[in-house]
Amino acid sequence: MIQKSKHRFKQLVNYIASVDRVWLYTWGAIFVGFIVLDSYFQARFHGHNVIWDVNAFGHMLHIRVISNGTFIGVTALKYLGIILNVIYAHKKFPSDHLLQIALFLTLLADTILVINSTSELGVLTFCFAQYFHLSRFAGTSPNFFFGWTLFMTLLLLFGQINGIQDIYVLACIYGVTLLCNIALTARWWLRTRQGIVSVPINKKAQVSTSKASTKKESEFITKFKQHYINLPPESRRLETVASSSAVLGFILFFCCDFNVALSYLAVTGVLPIKVAVFANFFAWFFYYPSQVLISNSSVLIERTPKKS
Repeated sequence: MIQKSKHRFKQLVNYIASVDRVWLYTWGAIFVGFIVLDSYFQARFHGHNVIWDVNAFGHMLHIRVISNGTFIGVTALKYLGIILNVIYAHKKFPSDHLLQIALFLTLLADTILVINSTSELGVLTFCFAQYFHLSRFAGTSPNFFFGWTLFMTLLLLFGQINGIQDIYVLACIYGVTLLCNIALTARWWLRTRQGIVSVPINKKAQVSTSKASTKKESEFITKFKQHYINLPPESRRLETVASSSAVLGFILFFCCDFNVALSYLAVTGVLPIKVAVFANFFAWFFYYPSQVLISNSSVLIERTPKKS
């Protein structure tokens, strides 16, 4: 058991070492940067607002440089980090269109919520982002999409009939979808621990004998990822890293959203307002690493063909 853990840790270290150092340094600099700056400005300017009046082409702009202790530069740095994750996934996994759509919708939701932190449209966009992640791990089909859309519509109607605010209904839909993603990625991670490798099919791929010991396991694998096949152990490193990144990323995502919920309850008066300060800090403390991990959760990597 200990030997296997060391082997997996070595695989992870080797994968990290294989990532372009520019990306590693960039992710680290952004994370450390906004953590340090946010801590400083919240401690130094908590409760303060600083507005700069700028005359731009005859129009007076009122720019909130510091809003209740939050420095505008910190917000810009966080936003830049999410944009870079979308660019990274596009370059690293150009064939994983579902991942790219999900990350783009995440960026779009963040853009909406930067403008209005309690926007229902922002939460709805996050719901669709989670849906496309769910499609990656559960397999896309018209029936699946129809079922999820029907579930969302019925919940919204239930909320309207019973006078429940849309923001709470959307949060429920989002939460259920996020928990499904955690469950599916955890199951994927557990399968990799059993030696089952999932690498995308292509015309030149050679199908090898499955390591599944029973017919039931074989059927489960086929249903779980119909567009994947079992391949030899040399593909296991990529699978281990992708599945580990996925499950840890969505767990951190959940930790982020738990703090977002605390912040919302504090802002709306359900909890003391002081809770919002700590909740907002820890929300991004978990959120940014979760997005970095999720952007590395694909096995659809482009490989340069070897010259014969």
